[in-house]
Amino acid sequence: MRWKWILATLSALILLPALLLIAVLVFLDTADLSRHRDFIAEQVSVLAGRRLSLDGELGLNLGRTTSIVVSDIALANASWASEPEMLSIERVMAEIELLPLLRGEIHIPRFHVHGVKSQVETSQEGVGNWVMAQPQVDDDVPAADLGPADLKLPWLGDVQLSEIEVIYLDGQTGQRVSTVLDHVRLGAETPQTPTEFDVKGRVNDEPVEINGKIAIPARLATDRMEFPLELHAR
Repeated sequence: MRWKWILATLSALILLPALLLIAVLVFLDTADLSRHRDFIAEQVSVLAGRRLSLDGELGLNLGRTTSIVVSDIALANASWASEPEMLSIERVMAEIELLPLLRGEIHIPRFHVHGVKSQVETSQEGVGNWVMAQPQVDDDVPAADLGPADLKLPWLGDVQLSEIEVIYLDGQTGQRVSTVLDHVRLGAETPQTPTEFDVKGRVNDEPVEINGKIAIPARLATDRMEFPLELHAR
């Protein structure tokens, strides 16, 4: 269950640029997203059950490869948390190819994130601040069975994260773990080639370096799967 939740969360984060693009094309019918900043923030806030702030640039460049730029993003924390914001991001830039979407595929040639600060913590009762409000579901409508076999994995050409700080606080034990990543780079030249990755940072002031490559399939399957991995870490 935990891995399924993690996969679903990662997929949602990766799909965010595509979902934003589709929402803009259908409902806004304009390339000037800045005029609709408050509307977008309000709708996401309702879905997440937390206040989302978009105080910076919000731009869309339509084309065969469409790009989205968002800056100064902040997501409010749980009411009991020690900090007012759970997550803040200075800048996000994403590119997505439109033609593969018609085939049900997601191709993201570029996804760059800079200046992330996040505080992940649990309460004294063990509840995590990442638990969002659950949307209401009609009991008469059967839930869709989206198992691993139904999940296509996106192709990520060039992913770069820089200046990332994540702090974990355990409300029951008082444990504190600080992770600072100077950079995280990963990507594959084509959907058929292995994904190379490079991570450099510190965990509680101890230096960490990880690099290597992994062969990621185009989609998850319920039968036996192999992920050839080359890993170097210190």
